[in-house]
Amino acid sequence: MRRTVTFTWRLALLSALGMMLMGQSARAQTWADLYYRNRLPFTINNTSGRAFAASELATATIPASLTGDLVRPDGSDIAVYYDQTPLPTKAMPMGGCVKVVFPLQSALATGTSQSGYTLYFN
Repeated sequence: MRRTVTFTWRLALLSALGMMLMGQSARAQTWADLYYRNRLPFTINNTSGRAFAASELATATIPASLTGDLVRPDGSDIAVYYDQTPLPTKAMPMGGCVKVVFPLQSALATGTSQSGYTLYFN
């Protein structure tokens, strides 16, 4: 079961991802990088009222509760992949969450979704 994430105008990841770190669909996919022990597939839903261009930066806010407090305090063990390809990712710890910045891989019109993203962490 793929988890769905709703992004606001700032493309903030909501806690609607669910608590399961490895759902059935995650196990069925090939693991992109064996360095990471955990992954969380997600879909971006644009409910912002404006379109986003490809390569525009998305900022995802990941609550510690979604990662089971497994992420390092400095966020150095976080990566975002799109269809098995690593994306440039910057993780910034912010108290009880980590903000993760990565580029969108294709344009995202208002009211549309984009799947294929996976958050990897240790």
